[in-house]
Amino acid sequence: MRDKDGTIASFDVDPKCCGISPTSINPRGEITGSFFAVGGPHGLVSRGFVRAADGTITIFDADPPINGTYSRSINPSGEITGNFFTADGKFRGFVRAADGTITTFDVGSIPTDTNPTSINPAGTITGDAFGHGFVLKHPDHAGPG
Repeated sequence: MRDKDGTIASFDVDPKCCGISPTSINPRGEITGSFFAVGGPHGLVSRGFVRAADGTITIFDADPPINGTYSRSINPSGEITGNFFTADGKFRGFVRAADGTITTFDVGSIPTDTNPTSINPAGTITGDAFGHGFVLKHPDHAGPG
């Protein structure tokens, strides 16, 4: 990320983390992504984060952190989408509202492999599941996604 003067600013989420992957930035300068933290059954677990424009970092989990959260995209209002790995080996989708409320979802009737990759200004989410693309319109927004 470049500062206003054009220099590149680096950041870490947690000094004990061993891998950070910022994946999306919105017009307000908020960044989302994931990082690996100590924990979980294999010694590391993926957790989501959002970095405010002022550098404040909030860490979040779509499910208990033992299973892993992968944050993929943030829209202009601060809604975030991504997926998480469940204890029974499934990937489920989530959307995190700007206030931090997390709602999980599945594409199809059997949660197996839901992989949201982007969220637009209207809150419409796109991604893939079972080798097919999907579009999920935000239920609280009227009009086209």
